[in-house]
Amino acid sequence: MIKSEDTDGEESHGDGAKFRSKDSGSGNVKSGDADNKMPKKYSMDHVAAIPKSPTSLFVYWELSGPRSKYYQKEYSGEVEWRLSLINLDEEGEINWVSEVKIAPDAGNHYLRVQPGNRYRVELGVKLGGVFHPICHTRERIMPSDTPSSAERGAQVSAGIYAEKKTPGEEKQRESIPLGLKWQENILKGMRSS
Repeated sequence: MIKSEDTDGEESHGDGAKFRSKDSGSGNVKSGDADNKMPKKYSMDHVAAIPKSPTSLFVYWELSGPRSKYYQKEYSGEVEWRLSLINLDEEGEINWVSEVKIAPDAGNHYLRVQPGNRYRVELGVKLGGVFHPICHTRERIMPSDTPSSAERGAQVSAGIYAEKKTPGEEKQRESIPLGLKWQENILKGMRSS
């Protein structure tokens, strides 16, 4: 790979890609890089949801796209901004829907949910008693709040290795299985030594 520095401070690595380098003397980024900062908004309507715990779903959004601007402009005082929490069954069909009023400029909200359930969140406005979705998340499956059991999951066949030294013998490598009883196996091995 060839590395070269052009006179304008851009470096190339032979593959055609260029990037700005730091000023070698001061350690400061060369002028023009201030234009490359990440924007605070992307001029789009977007909502996302991330499970925080088995019972808490963190929802965040940006409302700067054309649909949200339309509702803000045309119905400024008449609309209620809402998050619609949609509980889904195994096939993705709707079990129930719950709405919560939000401030659109808040940017995030926590929703209380049930462990192990499937959810989708829609962000929109309620106008004349009717919910109008603007954007929605993908389906999220909440984690369980109980430990796995042998019936619910497969036991891992791999193991961790411990060296066991018996009197009068060389060290032997013993595989300790991972899974539900790994702690018990370790304790048994420690007691018998």
